[in-house]
Amino acid sequence: MGEWKAGSGIPDEERDGASPGWRVALLAVTVLVVGVLHMVTPSSFIFWHTLYRRVIYLPIVIGGIWFGLRGGLAFSLMATVAFIPHLWRFSGQSAAVFLNEALEIPLYIGAGFLVGWIADREARLRRRYQEISRKLEKSYERLHRESAMLIELEEQLAQSRKMSALGELSASIAHEIKNPLASIRGTVEIIADEFGPDHPKRRFADILLKETGRLAAAVSNVLSYARRGRAGGGGERLEPLSAVVERTVALAAGEAKRKRARIESFVSSETSAMPVPADRLGQVLLNLLLNACEAVAEGGYIRVKSWLEQGGLRLEVADDGPGIPEEIRKDMFRPFKSGKPGGTGLGLAISARMVSACGGELVAGESDLGGAALRIVMPEAGCAGTAGRESGKEAGPA
Repeated sequence: MGEWKAGSGIPDEERDGASPGWRVALLAVTVLVVGVLHMVTPSSFIFWHTLYRRVIYLPIVIGGIWFGLRGGLAFSLMATVAFIPHLWRFSGQSAAVFLNEALEIPLYIGAGFLVGWIADREARLRRRYQEISRKLEKSYERLHRESAMLIELEEQLAQSRKMSALGELSASIAHEIKNPLASIRGTVEIIADEFGPDHPKRRFADILLKETGRLAAAVSNVLSYARRGRAGGGGERLEPLSAVVERTVALAAGEAKRKRARIESFVSSETSAMPVPADRLGQVLLNLLLNACEAVAEGGYIRVKSWLEQGGLRLEVADDGPGIPEEIRKDMFRPFKSGKPGGTGLGLAISARMVSACGGELVAGESDLGGAALRIVMPEAGCAGTAGRESGKEAGPA
């Protein structure tokens, strides 16, 4: 049987169809056969007539169970009609004998009514329980969703606590880092003055000056990330993309040499002169290159490539290493989520924030070299506009 609807014992598939089908036919034929047996069996065969009167209760009771009150009453009336020809034989006998036979008719109707009423009541209760079950299922699904949201909120709260602890730690060491950097920078400036512009060692002094400035900017970015959740600050220095890539590749060359890895850069002509924030983009690119150097095997290959796509800059660092596992990729830009033993999980998180501050995005994927590919996707000259806007915000009144 199918699901029963409230107010009737008829199953859903039978109520939705044109008729109850073979069930009605089976019960009707049973009633008809019993009526015919009453007619053809002589009145003196009392045992058989008594048996027929008991058998005819079966279609009445089953009709009430299958089709509810209406079915019970309908088949009790059919049984009454089939019983009348047999009852007519006793019309000429004594009243006591006639009434004894006629008593079966109210019993038929009473049985059909009682069984049908019980079946209808059961159907209504079942329908009510099914409705309650559906509501409970919806409540369970809503509770499951809210539980998942609560777990996510708890994770975010734990993340906020970690960031708060990082902010406190960063504030305590900020001066300890910045003051020596300022001293180092001042010392390098004095040394740089001793070498003329054409001196072969002047280039190394200039690199040292730029890198101490970049390191100071990196400290500021970590503090900004921990305290305000935003990387970078105002007054960003802009340089052509080719210069930033060339300098950063030179800085990563030492690490690549230790792994006997090879780094090649391919800056397209349309992106070569594009002005980009030198400190931020250089720090992000250097972080990606150092990660690639750690990932590739001895003698590996790393490629830096830039191009324009849909009016935006694409800068990609690809390698032929083992790639990034799928289970790590979804969380690799979240703070404190590191796939390296002993890693802090801050490098890629800060890099992603820096790119985001330029209105762009840092995306991880698979490289055509067989390893990982981390791509900086941002609008053309987007960082320049972002730097100017942030500069205006920082310069505004508190």
